[in-house]
Amino acid sequence: LFRSQHEDTNDVHELLEHLDRFQAALDEEVEELGKVRTHTECVTRGYHDRVMRYQFEVTEKQDLLLEAERERKELHGTRQRAAEELKLQQEAADEAVESLESLRKLIDADEARSRHDLAAVQFDTRACEMRLAELTDQAEHGARENARLRARANQLRDGIVVMRPRPIDAVMI
Repeated sequence: LFRSQHEDTNDVHELLEHLDRFQAALDEEVEELGKVRTHTECVTRGYHDRVMRYQFEVTEKQDLLLEAERERKELHGTRQRAAEELKLQQEAADEAVESLESLRKLIDADEARSRHDLAAVQFDTRACEMRLAELTDQAEHGARENARLRARANQLRDGIVVMRPRPIDAVMI
């Protein structure tokens, strides 16, 4: 149990060395702990920054999504109105086509009737021309006959006025 002073001094020095080593290890650990804290704070701050940035991006994306939904609804309304307008235009076009077809049928029927009337008029014109030629021939024949009869009447008058007898052959002509 008794130890010498020298041993005690060695023990104290040894103890001091251990204390120095432990103090140095403790100082390193404290320094490492500070570094870990700093790193943890940086990581936590980075995480919070990312969270804030992501939340901001999510908010922006939600705003874009809401704007896109409003635009989709507006485009849907526009498409719906355009479809209704197209339907009305199609109905109007169908009515116009039906009206055009009806008008064409009327025009075709009128044209056929007009052609028939034209053919009848041309036929009547030819018949009238033939009748005119016939009547002209009759009139010319009648005029010649009248001229002959007048000449004969004049001759008869001349014979009655003058009282001259004529030969029978001349009277018969």
